[in-house]
Amino acid sequence: MLARLHSPWRAPWKIQDGFAAKIVYNGLFLCTGNYFRSRFAEYWFNRCIDLRFIQGQCISASAGLNASADNGNVGPMAAEAIAALRDRGLELDIATLPLPRQVTEDLLRSANLIVAVDAHAHRPMIRDKYPEWESEIEFWEVKDLGEGGLAHDPIAQLENAVEDMVEQLVHVHSPRKWMMNRPRSRPLNPAAAALDAVA
Repeated sequence: MLARLHSPWRAPWKIQDGFAAKIVYNGLFLCTGNYFRSRFAEYWFNRCIDLRFIQGQCISASAGLNASADNGNVGPMAAEAIAALRDRGLELDIATLPLPRQVTEDLLRSANLIVAVDAHAHRPMIRDKYPEWESEIEFWEVKDLGEGGLAHDPIAQLENAVEDMVEQLVHVHSPRKWMMNRPRSRPLNPAAAALDAVA
């Protein structure tokens, strides 16, 4: 049975901008090494935000739950993620890309939309290193390259999930409306959506 994914988004920051209060969302995408999945999600989220003309109200970052210099990764980001972003019209200057980084308490505190992309792999890491944050994190089910079988496409899964999240944010106008309308589950494919429909 496919997992039903919980969405424990925290209330957005409310920042005074002149006479108006601006609602701000800071997203944080987590994967294991901050090299492929979380980096694609971060850059695609920010690109979608730009395309939907809500710049300045939403921004995302990314980090790894077990990022280290000796994990065998070459360069700042996986070539597959860079290629996928370029295929979607986002050109990256590899020379200026930041290297993978380890998540910290400060990064977790700075975000109100936190996603760990693989519940099976990342929930135990969260429980081990940051147990008090488990209830604040939304867990997806996106396996790494080579882990999900021949039909597994992590880029397509991440793309769809990120775009779904952006659509939710586009329709947010106030903290109260956000609390009333925030998603209770976030299936990553039609089969999971069908499970929600009959539940």
